[in-house]
Amino acid sequence: MNIGSATARLLQRAVLPCLAFIFFLILPKPVTGQEDPATSSQSQPELLWHKASALFPIRVHLPEGFVSTQSYPAVIALHGYGSSSKRFERIATAFARAGFLTVVPEGPYPVPSDDSARHSTWELSTWLSNLGLGPNLTDDPAIEAQSIRITAFEFLPSVIDRIQEQYHVGPLYAFGFSLGGVYALGGGFYNRNRFEGIIAFGIGIGIDRDLFTMRGGSLEDGSHLKVRLVLGRSDRLVPFAEAEGLRDLLKEAGYDVTLDAFDGGHEVPDDALGRAVTWLREQVDPR
Repeated sequence: MNIGSATARLLQRAVLPCLAFIFFLILPKPVTGQEDPATSSQSQPELLWHKASALFPIRVHLPEGFVSTQSYPAVIALHGYGSSSKRFERIATAFARAGFLTVVPEGPYPVPSDDSARHSTWELSTWLSNLGLGPNLTDDPAIEAQSIRITAFEFLPSVIDRIQEQYHVGPLYAFGFSLGGVYALGGGFYNRNRFEGIIAFGIGIGIDRDLFTMRGGSLEDGSHLKVRLVLGRSDRLVPFAEAEGLRDLLKEAGYDVTLDAFDGGHEVPDDALGRAVTWLREQVDPR
């Protein structure tokens, strides 16, 4: 037997595993469930917002007996903060049954939530925590203002363009609830050459002439628009007096405006929705 080779084999079997074990002990180990000590003392990263093109879903509810070559009056319906186009289906269906091509775009900004459903909104808001609606989407008023302008001046016109590419659209109206109602009113005003009228549920608080002067001009510039405001008398987010003040502001500027009050809170009840649909039908066909 070759003693040298036998010794070498013994070393391989006994010593090398020991060395491997020692090497394993001195290697740095990952720590799971803890902050990386190399980065724990660093400051939080800065958050930048970048304007970029994207694709957003639009749910279109067709009138009963829809004929693709026929022209239909259309409603662009804007959901409230933290809602979605899918959750607006009851409202869209009510207009579609009345003969309207009903268009429900998705808000461009996602809202954090604890479930897997889609939740979105129309602006990067600084005021949410003040109303107990969750964390602000931004704390920078300049970013908030930029997002407001993008939605009113670019997003909504692009939705109109897309719908007019796809369908024969007749007279066009805006509908919205809560924050969507604010954008129905403001977006309808800034696109007043394309809209005939506006229905806004659950709005009134904090709206003054400044909303209508972001591009210069004045509130009176949109006075040809027919406006219907709808609010619950016990709405906890919007005091009824605020809606009355908005009605009076629009009337003073020459608008044909009505205020429909219902017994309820911050919502779109079926009876008030039915009256709004009837009112809109009368605007299209006043016979």
